[in-house]
Amino acid sequence: MLNADADSATPSMDANSDVQQVEVPLIFDVEFFGLLKNEVSSLDEIQKAEQRAMTDEIKALGDEIGKLAFPAKPNKTDMGRWRTIFDLYLQAGVFFSTNEFDRGSRDSNVALKQLQWFQGQVTKLNLPRSFKLPNSRDALDRFTRINMTLLRNLKFQEINQLAVTKILKSRHRPPYSIYASY
Repeated sequence: MLNADADSATPSMDANSDVQQVEVPLIFDVEFFGLLKNEVSSLDEIQKAEQRAMTDEIKALGDEIGKLAFPAKPNKTDMGRWRTIFDLYLQAGVFFSTNEFDRGSRDSNVALKQLQWFQGQVTKLNLPRSFKLPNSRDALDRFTRINMTLLRNLKFQEINQLAVTKILKSRHRPPYSIYASY
């Protein structure tokens, strides 16, 4: 229970017990939640900037892979290898799944396992070494870096969401009222 009067603690007795309740005012709640709101807004701005940077990076990678799939010399293409890589990536369902039994987005722990599976399959099939064009290896490295950045961002979001949830829970559970037995 919160006391509207910020300058006093009001004791009260429950008529049916020996427990006395003292209400302690929380005069700093508005200030605390204002600070929390500002910090969360700052995180939102960082997230938007990161999203723009990732979007640009993904578009650049798409352009690069497009050039590698359809090079000037038609007999020297990596299109089939890139199809295999993207097929494996879709099978891995790194950040989300479209399967009926586990549909939806993944948490960072599952995403990490799925990304490791994908990378293992790419290595097992020897795809990086089978590229005809050297720039394909660079593009695959770039693709891997993008996925690692996305994974770090997902983990960062999860940590921040957990922190805000814990802060809000700790601010709303009573030590507002102190009970003492006499």
